[in-house]
Amino acid sequence: GAGGGFAGGGRGMFRGRDVQTTLQLSFLEAVNGCSKPLTVEFATRNRRTGRREVQRKTLKVNIPPGVDTGTSVRMAGEGAPGDGGSSAGNLYVQLEVAPDPYFKRDGSDVHVDAHVPFGTCVLGGTVEVLTLDGMREVKVAAGSQSGDRVMLRGAGIRSLQGRGKGDQIVHLKVQVPKRVSARQRELLEEFEREERSKGGGGGGWAAQVQAAWQRLSEFWGKGEKAA
Repeated sequence: GAGGGFAGGGRGMFRGRDVQTTLQLSFLEAVNGCSKPLTVEFATRNRRTGRREVQRKTLKVNIPPGVDTGTSVRMAGEGAPGDGGSSAGNLYVQLEVAPDPYFKRDGSDVHVDAHVPFGTCVLGGTVEVLTLDGMREVKVAAGSQSGDRVMLRGAGIRSLQGRGKGDQIVHLKVQVPKRVSARQRELLEEFEREERSKGGGGGGWAAQVQAAWQRLSEFWGKGEKAA
């Protein structure tokens, strides 16, 4: 539920005051749009007794797709009642959207991580990725590295301004096995030897480390080399 705002009545024939309140949404409710109940309280003054009274009412708020934290929904005439039968004020509902543990939002774009088996990254293949529209098969290029990105055009969040949908960006994370069989170890060792013999893979990485250490040593004025 959401907390209600308070607004007092004025003297004479005055329009009711505008009221602001907040409404909590989940990430998926904000992305897809929804209808949610909202209870609002208004503080008014009884014209006959002069006493302050609290009125409470429950409304249904229609949330369009694509809203985010800070979006305000205006509900005309749903604010505090007017004095002496004059028109009511408006209700402004400020939305607060909870973060999602899987989808990371960036405007109309969403970012997700995809854990890809080591062999798929080396040889290429596909991986199943959850999108806002369900599971989707995503192509992984041969030689993909951890941190590489795959763009899914139009798979993001609908724009409130009517400019279509954003994109979903898939961040590849190489899934290295914790245990390997004897045969797998033999093949991996053979693969590593071939890579080192042609100056790629581990050898290339080692050369980058050596060069970086050299630059750092020169900066420190030591002139040392990594062992």
